[in-house]
Amino acid sequence: MTTTTHPMADKPIGQLLRQFAVPSIIAMLVSSLYNIIDQLFIGQSIGLLGNAATNIAFPLTPTCVAFSLMFGIIDGIKSSAFAAILPDWTARLPLAEQGLAWLMPTAVMTILAVIWDRAAGRQVTSSAH
Repeated sequence: MTTTTHPMADKPIGQLLRQFAVPSIIAMLVSSLYNIIDQLFIGQSIGLLGNAATNIAFPLTPTCVAFSLMFGIIDGIKSSAFAAILPDWTARLPLAEQGLAWLMPTAVMTILAVIWDRAAGRQVTSSAH
């Protein structure tokens, strides 16, 4: 019978850092570049009010992602060998047994965003085509 070890147990830390950090850094650079280019296009087509609107709305995106990731990571830990370290309240999360605890906060944030959009109403800020 052969036993295999996990690559993270055998590889040097420097190699692991390069293996995991480089793709993360590239993803962050691409995301930042996308935001800069998006602001340029919005500024050219809509104007200052379009840039102001996206700067106000942008913090909602990482907030939604953070809540969804938090509950998704909790679901991942629950299915691993580290499940014992989680607090008791994680077992009582809605849809926690199915591994879908991330779904509720995502749905709530989406509903709140739709309500906010409907309450704000549609406003035309530019006549640019």
